[in-house]
Amino acid sequence: MVSLLAKIPTEIFKSKQRIFTIKMPANKLFHGTAPAAQPLNKALYLLHRGPCLSTFRRTSLKNKVNLLSALPMINDENWNESLLLSSRCVSIWDKWLFETDTPNALNDATIEQEAEWQSYFDQFHVSILNNFSVYMRANRKGIFKEVVDNESAVEKLSNCLFEFLIPEISTIYSVGFDFTAHIYFRDFDVAKGLFELVKESKLKFLNDQCSQI
Repeated sequence: MVSLLAKIPTEIFKSKQRIFTIKMPANKLFHGTAPAAQPLNKALYLLHRGPCLSTFRRTSLKNKVNLLSALPMINDENWNESLLLSSRCVSIWDKWLFETDTPNALNDATIEQEAEWQSYFDQFHVSILNNFSVYMRANRKGIFKEVVDNESAVEKLSNCLFEFLIPEISTIYSVGFDFTAHIYFRDFDVAKGLFELVKESKLKFLNDQCSQI
């Protein structure tokens, strides 16, 4: 076996370090090595394509129709301003920082503290994926993808801005900056299951929103 690490330029290795273990058929793992006869470009192709193929897939026409029926505003540039949607905000804190005694909590946070806060969101995202069928936008407008590997999706999306489209409860979950996210929903009772997941997590509703669920 010849190690790919000996042949891949340092800058490439650094940019790919999170995808060097790839799920292969029959639950085998590809750890960044390849037979000597295997061309390097093919190995790099496997490293690059493996996670994409196993994490998401393009949604079917039927599921796309259902998605657009539940969330007809989703293709609009300013969908979050739709009159069909109400919203609630969730965060690490239960108040905006300027309303607290620690307004500089974000600026003063250590790397370890930020990692802990991010883990709260990651765990919540796992709960969402385990309880609902979740879709996301693809790079091309009007194209959507389904999450098919929850663990891989959460790892890829950690520390990123993104939206979960959840048609079965007519809800859009949108992650923003500063450890804050918004839940946009059409019907509070229909979306109640997601609000209950928030209460079961380490996240909080800002300004005590939905505290009486």
